[in-house]
Amino acid sequence: MKKLLFAITILFITMAMVFFPVSKTIAQATMTQTGTSGASKTTNTNTDTSYHRSDLAGQTNNFANLTIQAVVTKTSGTVAGSAILYASLDNSNWTAIGSDTLTLANQATNFHLWHVTSSLYRYYRITVLTSGTQVSSAVCKLLGRKVAN
Repeated sequence: MKKLLFAITILFITMAMVFFPVSKTIAQATMTQTGTSGASKTTNTNTDTSYHRSDLAGQTNNFANLTIQAVVTKTSGTVAGSAILYASLDNSNWTAIGSDTLTLANQATNFHLWHVTSSLYRYYRITVLTSGTQVSSAVCKLLGRKVAN
């Protein structure tokens, strides 16, 4: 009897998932990483700059709130520098979002979250500026919470 009830419960749950799908309300993406020349880049070496960009064009990226994360991992040397969040309407003219920055310290991992309410821009970019004699890599991700279309 217990097995029958269990099977019926699983059947109803499966049918509910098929006939009443949950709409996707969040999306996460790794931001595209490039160097100053625009070429793909995976590490920062010594005094260096890398850009981590996301394009929020289209209805599928209609977000009310964003959480943007930067993780900078030390490979070798003495890490120093900063990471700053910027936004743009046209992917050419960038403005810093607030004064909240990640200051890179000489440790294994540097981590920071930016919270953006009322996503007003199409493009978001984290600029990672390193200095000193070091090798590090940065991974930046964007999590968006959708608004109704």
